[in-house]
Amino acid sequence: MNDFSYKLTTTVGKMRLELGDHRLNDGMLPKRENFTDAELTYFFDEEDEDFNMAIARAFDAAAVQWASYPDSMHMGPEFQKIPAHKYYAQRAEKIRTGEVRPGVYAVEKDEIAMDVD
Repeated sequence: MNDFSYKLTTTVGKMRLELGDHRLNDGMLPKRENFTDAELTYFFDEEDEDFNMAIARAFDAAAVQWASYPDSMHMGPEFQKIPAHKYYAQRAEKIRTGEVRPGVYAVEKDEIAMDVD
């Protein structure tokens, strides 16, 4: 798969950054694959060029792919491990409902574990 670009001046590049899919061959999909530029463009077009909804759609697509790997874990809220497909599905839902903004580092306040001495 060589349909990969990463330039922050493009919508595809911005989507890659928000998704955490911006490193070639170290992507967010199973086997460290990346979304293709065509796939990200498709999500954006299908969501009527709504950036947040396109990100949510990409998280949904990642959830579908990760569902084939039920033992794969991802760090979830409060640093608990949860199945990767559930993590991505939850990210998509929270973006759609406006609970969180898209982004690799977007977390809710109650998802941050703080260690205060």
